[in-house]
Amino acid sequence: MQQKHITQMNEFSRHKQPFVALISFDTPENDMVCALKDAKKQGISFRFQAAQSASKQRLHYTLNTFPVVFSVYQQAFKRVKQYIKNGECYLFNLCFPTPIQTDLSLKQIYQYSSAPLVLMLKNQFVCFTPEKFVTIKKGKITTYPMKGTINAKLKNAKKILRKDEKELSEQTLITDLMRNDINKVTHGAKVEKFRYFEKIHTKKGAIWQTSSKISGSLKTHYAENLGDLFANLLPAGSITGTPKRRVCQLIEQIEHHKRGFYTGVFIHYDGKVCKSFVLIRFVGQNADGQLYFFSGGGITVDSKAKKEFNELKAKTYFTF
Repeated sequence: MQQKHITQMNEFSRHKQPFVALISFDTPENDMVCALKDAKKQGISFRFQAAQSASKQRLHYTLNTFPVVFSVYQQAFKRVKQYIKNGECYLFNLCFPTPIQTDLSLKQIYQYSSAPLVLMLKNQFVCFTPEKFVTIKKGKITTYPMKGTINAKLKNAKKILRKDEKELSEQTLITDLMRNDINKVTHGAKVEKFRYFEKIHTKKGAIWQTSSKISGSLKTHYAENLGDLFANLLPAGSITGTPKRRVCQLIEQIEHHKRGFYTGVFIHYDGKVCKSFVLIRFVGQNADGQLYFFSGGGITVDSKAKKEFNELKAKTYFTF
């Protein structure tokens, strides 16, 4: 984050003035902070707890995806596994863009999508994310790292996901990382829930995902200075890995493309409550109008390339 955006967020929160912020993963020059009343003027549209109506379910459209070829993914995967073997990291979130062809515009995708947060930056991206980052209310901060995905149609799907050692390892690592991050701004963070299930509905069918819940009481300084708070917490550990600083360096070497706002965060402060979301389930638009999904998954020592590649592809979906 650039200092000017940190300062601006601090000023808004000290004066309890409602604001929104779009904070990218790796292009801080494009970050945006503005008063809530000015969001539309800045091209920012959003809906919370956006539900799907019956009319949306009857929508017909085309969607063709063109994911990276497996050999290219496998090469990057092998590099990640080597870093894990060398002890340089333990969890690494590997991401790739997937070009798509559809007869829908970004605006239509925004209008039809359903998710806890549906967000659009005009002519740049739409995000329909199921993942909360942190929520701040009455001096308490809570975070919900999300890891682990499985097709809900599979027999005993929840049992399979619960017993998957790789997924357990991934959730354990990210929960520990986020607890440590939250400790920076609180008087002590604790894990309230570990690996609870949420069902996400997609056009291809429902999937189960697991999350954890971590909370703590904010130190006074961070309760009044949200810019400083987010500067301490970002980027989100659930979409980087651990140790976070080293993984961020390796992401720049291995992925060969800027993530931009993908895996960044959206922040909404109404003067009392601050809500933020991790920008996953993301459809971007290039300067030439080409649409693409961005997706990925966490790699651990137990990960298998083909399974992780299939998960990357499974996350390229619309919710309608």
